[in-house]
Amino acid sequence: MNTFNIDASDHSPRVILDAGRGLLEIKGNSTLEPAAEFYRQLEKWIHAFNLADANTRIVNFMLDDVNSQSVYWLQHVMQQLEKLHKTRNANMVVNWYYTPANEKILRTGRKYLTTLHLPINLVAA
Repeated sequence: MNTFNIDASDHSPRVILDAGRGLLEIKGNSTLEPAAEFYRQLEKWIHAFNLADANTRIVNFMLDDVNSQSVYWLQHVMQQLEKLHKTRNANMVVNWYYTPANEKILRTGRKYLTTLHLPINLVAA
């Protein structure tokens, strides 16, 4: 399967993964308790992203709120993307969107920027 979608809920983000186009988008709130099951499912689909024909992979994180469990699991997702970037030599564009008023989301994006070897753009929206 080349396309994977999860609809948003009050506590989980909308996810669109289109391996054929090389697009992964995570948007909304991620305040799941527990978050493990949701993100483990997503990590399985990162494999499809790895097999994409697209030369460039675009990853958009557009989160409004995250809890500590989601921050942990999002880092796992980012690490999967980091492996893809290194092993497949994929041209990876990672955009981490934040609003200037949302310091928590900006701080989380900065954390990933400094701890991962992945090209992350912090984008004020």
